[in-house]
Amino acid sequence: MQIAITAYNAVTAFVMVFHFLEFMAGLAVKIAVTLLAFSVLAVIFGPTRALGGALLFFALIMIVPSYIGYYLAPLGMEFSRKTPTQPKHSTKKLTQKQDTLRGPLRRTF
Repeated sequence: MQIAITAYNAVTAFVMVFHFLEFMAGLAVKIAVTLLAFSVLAVIFGPTRALGGALLFFALIMIVPSYIGYYLAPLGMEFSRKTPTQPKHSTKKLTQKQDTLRGPLRRTF
């Protein structure tokens, strides 16, 4: 029973990682470019150099997980297709959504 519970917890954690990566990618699409622009402006001036570094840090914290999610998405798609409790309509919807993506940090209109 303990092995089954541990396996269930591991699979749940694996799936939750994708939720976090999706959240960070959404933030990156919305505000990462703005943070990068403000960080460049803040680094130029001496008194605001620390603020520029902090803004750059937060922008990179959003961008890096979005790239990780972009490269791990095919693994997650295969995992969701092979999960027996996954409804067929949701995997079809995920496949259609993946086909519209052309790369990380790109908006689909």
